[in-house]
Amino acid sequence: MQTIRIKKSIITKVGADLAKEYAAGTAYKDLLLELWRDDAPYDAVEEYLIDEGVMDSEYDLKDYVSASDYIDMIKVAQANRKENFVATDFEANFKDWFCDELEERLQYYGFDLDAPVDVEAMVRMADDEKKKGR
Repeated sequence: MQTIRIKKSIITKVGADLAKEYAAGTAYKDLLLELWRDDAPYDAVEEYLIDEGVMDSEYDLKDYVSASDYIDMIKVAQANRKENFVATDFEANFKDWFCDELEERLQYYGFDLDAPVDVEAMVRMADDEKKKGR
């Protein structure tokens, strides 16, 4: 089994797909909060990687993620949850990291987090990340 890196293009693609489901009339910051509260990011990334043939459905995402990505996840989760942080809670750490990375990408592309979600703009952002190979 080969480890994988969760690229920014995967985060933006999955984030745009999830925005289609969650974003009805909501602001980006509310979308991020909703994703942080739900298991959708973990499940959606896992499903995306299975559909792309990158991972086998017999295993979990945690079996594939690279050590460097997991270290990043732990750092973000520890900063976000401080006293409630559990290093071995992969799904919770992944969710914190995913939302943090998605927020970073939105800000990088100049999205106003208080503005209503524009799914089409998020799709363009995801396409741009993929073209850049990130």
